[in-house]
Amino acid sequence: MKKYFSQNKEVLNLISNKASQGNKDAVDFIEILTQSYDQAIAKHTKNNIDLLIFAYYGSKKTLDKFKELEQAFDAEIDSLEMHKAYYDKETQKEIDEYKIKIDSLKKE
Repeated sequence: MKKYFSQNKEVLNLISNKASQGNKDAVDFIEILTQSYDQAIAKHTKNNIDLLIFAYYGSKKTLDKFKELEQAFDAEIDSLEMHKAYYDKETQKEIDEYKIKIDSLKKE
């Protein structure tokens, strides 16, 4: 969890900004990230730290599932675009054939 937040500068900046505005939860969270697990549970209780870790991994699991679904959705969109191009081409062929038939009927 610490690794994620230390590597994700945008999230860390957001939390830091909240902390600088006096948000106690953000201050506590930054403090927890700077401490070892044992130090954090000494101040914030084991239950609270474990809940925080559980919430993080639950959110991470949800995010991973969302990314997986997003990839599947993107693949489906690509497939539909390919099908659309094919049907547009086929439709244009049929239109052209009907135009030829209409022109031939007009000549008669």
